[in-house]
Amino acid sequence: MAQKKNKKNKVEVEQKQDKEVSDEERRKAEMYHAEAEKYYILDDMAKAFVLYQRSLESDPGNATAYYKIAQIYLNSKDTEKALFNAQKAIELDGSNRYFYLLLADIYTKKADFAGAASTYEKMIATCDNADEYLFELAAIYVYQEKFDKALQVYDRIEEKFGLNEQVIAQKQKLYIQQSKLDLAIAEGEKLIKAFPGESRYVLMLAEILISNEQDQKAVPYLEDLLSDYPDNARALLMLADYYRKHNEVEKSNTYLNRAFSISDLDIEPKIQVLYSFCKTPQC
Repeated sequence: MAQKKNKKNKVEVEQKQDKEVSDEERRKAEMYHAEAEKYYILDDMAKAFVLYQRSLESDPGNATAYYKIAQIYLNSKDTEKALFNAQKAIELDGSNRYFYLLLADIYTKKADFAGAASTYEKMIATCDNADEYLFELAAIYVYQEKFDKALQVYDRIEEKFGLNEQVIAQKQKLYIQQSKLDLAIAEGEKLIKAFPGESRYVLMLAEILISNEQDQKAVPYLEDLLSDYPDNARALLMLADYYRKHNEVEKSNTYLNRAFSISDLDIEPKIQVLYSFCKTPQC
């Protein structure tokens, strides 16, 4: 019994000593880290690197030290070592979005866009207030020509932030690239219904229809717009051009005269229209 008691006391002393050593090492790690930060701010990366390494020797669980070392390696164009250290930082602390952003940047510089996309996906799923990076994720999928995935991300953006003109325009481009004009039109109609007073959304949709050889479908949108805004010069000029192309000269001239009677119409669109008209045999 005496031997067991002595053994128990010895274990307790050793555990206490281990704890004291651990606390001491942690304090040393914090001291090294603070010194490293100072040199990092002073742009002395060599000294900062050594001190971050010493911090890790004292506390291998210091995720921020790995993050900083990864930044130093990335700045020196050593992407492989930067990648290792950034991954280690996330392994130790998967809740810090700045760690993910660094890792995504490293993957991008390595032209590993699949890795970058995966990193953004994990960050958005794991970290608080990271939904704003859905835009970067969508851009990566567009760059990879993974249009279906990009469109899914844009849908997520709309669910999170509501309708956005730039997002709608990007979705329309992707649908047109996929020869899905009906879906591009539906996106334009969605904007028009959500913001009925915004004439430019009607004009945007009309331009899409005209540029995709669906100009006849643009006419009702433009005429509806003019019923509310009769002095919309752009709509008048678009209709004048449409009827000119379809050899309805009288209608074309009517819309053209209405457009030219608007006092604040710039001279440049007038010149462009006259030039296009004079290229036709009727001129």
